Amino acid sequence: FLTLTSHHDYKLPAHWRNKSWEDVDGRKGQYLAAVNYVDDFIGKLVDEYRTAGLLDNTVFLIYGDHGEGFGEHGRFQHDTVIYEEGLRIPMVIYGPSVLGRTGEVTGARQQIDILPTVVELAGGEITGGTPRGRSLLADPIDRVLYHSCWRAHECLARRHGDDKFIDLYRIGGVHSYDLAADADEKHDKISSLASAEADALRDEVRTWRAKVLGRY
Repeated sequence: FLTLTSHHDYKLPAHWRNKSWEDVDGRKGQYLAAVNYVDDFIGKLVDEYRTAGLLDNTVFLIYGDHGEGFGEHGRFQHDTVIYEEGLRIPMVIYGPSVLGRTGEVTGARQQIDILPTVVELAGGEITGGTPRGRSLLADPIDRVLYHSCWRAHECLARRHGDDKFIDLYRIGGVHSYDLAADADEKHDKISSLASAEADALRDEVRTWRAKVLGRY
């Protein structure tokens, strides 16, 4: 199921009674109301599976495909939001196959991990190649994550642990953040990087993008 109601521009059915949040209004309030609508739909969907007797043989993976910006860094929606408000997504794995594994999935994870997770939950095996991700049920490993904006030649990012590097191409230069100390990415520490290190990171993310485009 693809639930697009919470996608820009956050329009809701006329019959839906909007929920309001204290100190939140405008576009963000509309967005939260749309998320609330989707949440209600998912609840009804799970109930339908239960009524049909399918709940004990079904695993739900409920996740967003991107975050959303509301001016935290002067950017809105998601096409060019390379900051955490645009990259972080919610995800819940729910079903009998994951009973006994309750808790939070930790470590560096990304959406390419969904395919091998589904295969593992279904008891299958990948024989026609090697997935680029790894199961979300596996123990976390030390890995570098790369990110790209939807619009070409706008922004790229690299994250390793709590260190995040952003390349805004010609429109905004390069930036660096320590997400452990600065989760909201308000304090750019690019000046603490040697110019050679910053250049190497910029070349790395652009090389990654070129390889991805060449592969596909």
